[in-house]
Amino acid sequence: MRKLGFFMSTVTAAVLASTATAGDYEVTAIVGGVIPEGNLEMNKQGTIGAAVQFNAIFESIKPELELLYSPDVVYKKAGGETTITRVMLNGVHEYGPLGTAIPYMKAGLGYENMTKLKYDNEDSVMADAGLGFKFPIAEEVALKLEALYMLKYNDDRWDNNLAVLAGVNVAFGASEPAAEPAPEPAPAVADAPADSDNDGVADDADKCPGTAAGVSVDANGCALDSDSDGVVDGTDKCPDTPAGATVDAMGCQLDGDHDGVVDASDKCPDTPKGASVDELGCAVDSDGDGVSDLKDNCPNTPEGFKVDMVGCPVVKTLKIRYETASAVIAKESEGKVVEFAEFLKESPAYNVKILGHTDSRGSDKYNQGLSEARANSVRTLLIANGISEDRIIAEGKGESQPIADNGTKEGRAANRRIEVWLLK
Repeated sequence: MRKLGFFMSTVTAAVLASTATAGDYEVTAIVGGVIPEGNLEMNKQGTIGAAVQFNAIFESIKPELELLYSPDVVYKKAGGETTITRVMLNGVHEYGPLGTAIPYMKAGLGYENMTKLKYDNEDSVMADAGLGFKFPIAEEVALKLEALYMLKYNDDRWDNNLAVLAGVNVAFGASEPAAEPAPEPAPAVADAPADSDNDGVADDADKCPGTAAGVSVDANGCALDSDSDGVVDGTDKCPDTPAGATVDAMGCQLDGDHDGVVDASDKCPDTPKGASVDELGCAVDSDGDGVSDLKDNCPNTPEGFKVDMVGCPVVKTLKIRYETASAVIAKESEGKVVEFAEFLKESPAYNVKILGHTDSRGSDKYNQGLSEARANSVRTLLIANGISEDRIIAEGKGESQPIADNGTKEGRAANRRIEVWLLK
């Protein structure tokens, strides 16, 4: 019983402290019954109680403190009686009128105390939820009908109780609104000072006395320039220009090459007229060959080709691996030749010259022969993949045209190469 007293005093103190300066509240006298489901060997219970609902704390959820008292509850099998006291703190939400009734819903936490514990029944914290209707019968009086579900965890089981309740609800504390004080008479208005341009700034303080009608002005009577770009708001078509930006007569940032990227952000300020540009104002180069789309006569050049001044492919180095000291193309390199064959099929305007190159190891005569054989092996594979032999020339250059230092391993690897030159 001491646990119950401590819980009730704590809850009551919290609610009263939070409502000490609130306004309206309601008191309900309650009578009803409780149907036990999980409480072992316990009869149905009659119950009485009371509830206090505080209406002036929150608009949507109203705190309610509720007490239910069930005396002389009989244990069916073993006999004996117990008294059950339940105290709950709930939040109540009332809905709009439904005919003559006001529906409501509530939920919260509480505590159940028994004077005599049997069949593993325990005093415990519980959760509750309920639905009900309020039926007004007078200005401050209403009948309430409510179904309340209570759930308590009792050691290794859940105890369920359903209460069916009725009550008389009385509202207290409604106060009449204070009377509005009579308005004081307006002070006499002195003659307003002259304002020749009607901008709201008197002539004797107006630094810009000829402001056009309807223009917003500052405290000095001058037209506003919110972004301080030198163009007043009434004329400024770009009112959020960044500080320090150079603007035109309409207050918009300059775009000298008219590519849609303002000069302050334009990394290519002299883009030719009509060129498509990226976000930096530079001409787009869709195939990444170094020639902008505007000048590119071959806008779909495959990756890896060197191009001429109009963006058309000229030469490409095929990194082909051969069997050691052999002209036989290694299996893993055949795909590069096949890929080049597909390009030639899609580009019938081109013929191709294949040039084989070696490093400087070995004699000139040996390297010349090896470079010719390797160039011809590429030619043979292209023909095998559908390229007409009259479109292909194969030559060997031996070690005569190095592109790197033959004195290093890396340089020699770079010099061993196949170049394909496109011929229109």
